Formats: sequence, C-alpha cells, structure tokens
Amino acid sequence: MIKKWGLTLSKRAATALYTGLVTDTGRFQFRGVDHNTFEAAGFLTDADIDISYIYTKLNLKDYNNFKLEAYLYKHMKTTPNGVVYMHFTKRIINKFKVTREDAAALVSCMSNIRNHPFWITFVDYPDNIRVRLRSRVIAINEIGKKYRGGGHLQACGATVYNKKEIKELLKDADELLKKYREEIEGLE
Repeated sequence: MIKKWGLTLSKRAATALYTGLVTDTGRFQFRGVDHNTFEAAGFLTDADIDISYIYTKLNLKDYNNFKLEAYLYKHMKTTPNGVVYMHFTKRIINKFKVTREDAAALVSCMSNIRNHPFWITFVDYPDNIRVRLRSRVIAINEIGKKYRGGGHLQACGATVYNKKEIKELLKDADELLKKYREEIEGLE
C-alpha cells in the first residue's frame, strides 16, 4: 500500500516492517515465501535500513537462554518413531531464570535434526501446559485442534492439563509420524 499510494516510508518504519517480514517468514525459509516477499524486502531496504543491525538484534540471546538451550540438547527425548520433544517444567524454568516464552521459543532448536521431522515443546503454566508443535513436512494441525489449539499446517499450538494428556498427545504425534514414514520414502 505504501508503494501503491506513493507514500514516504521512514527508516524507522522500514526497519520495523523488515524485521516483521524476516521473523514472520522464518528468515525467508517458510513455505509461502515467493517473489512478492523478496520484492517487499527489496522495497524496504531502499529506505536505507541497517540489515546487519536487525540480524544482530535478532540473534542476540541472554546468557541464561543459552544455558537452557544447552540443557535442551542434553535432555530432549524422542518417541519410538522419532518425534523429538522437551517438557520445560516450572522447576526447569525457575532453575534457569528464564520466562515461559523463552522456553517455548526453543522449539525451533530441534528443527534441524535429521530423520526427526516433527518436534514439540511442553511448557508448564500455572493452570495448564502449553504445547508448541512443529514439523518440516507433516500436517500436524489436527493434533493441535484435538488438544484445544490449532494454527498452521506445520506450526500450531495446543493446551494440555496433565502428564496423562502429554503422553496421549505424544502417542498421537508418534502414530502420525509413523504413518507419514510409511507413506513417504526417505522422509527426513
């Protein structure tokens, strides 16, 4: 609209819009990114934004978040068919002095494990356990819907209330991954 209406775009506005574009597209790697996405990014860079500054800010993490990420790599688990998951309990969150949102955001850390195309985080909240489900290729949103959530085909959320429901959700996820492994040869 800015371009179409011939409006002037400030450097600050262009920086905010570019940052949103970068984060919403997973740094231009998610499905749906096309020439229009890159055209918009090019238009925004014409406002003389500092791309290096934006990525530096996006990449910086607090020390405690790094420690929690290391903990994740050491303690994450897999189901029999390869769903990778981690349960961030209240105790873990308090131990590392991070927010629940910091813990939940670590779901993306499990995204590049070969032969494990489905990953999940469970995060304890005062009244429930929030779930983030992600996949490279599998439509997983029906599981999210089943457990009081929803979202995109390969990125969605859910809510469970106890360990029994965590086990049930993991069983459903494992069965879905098993089905896809049988249907798609070479699934990574």
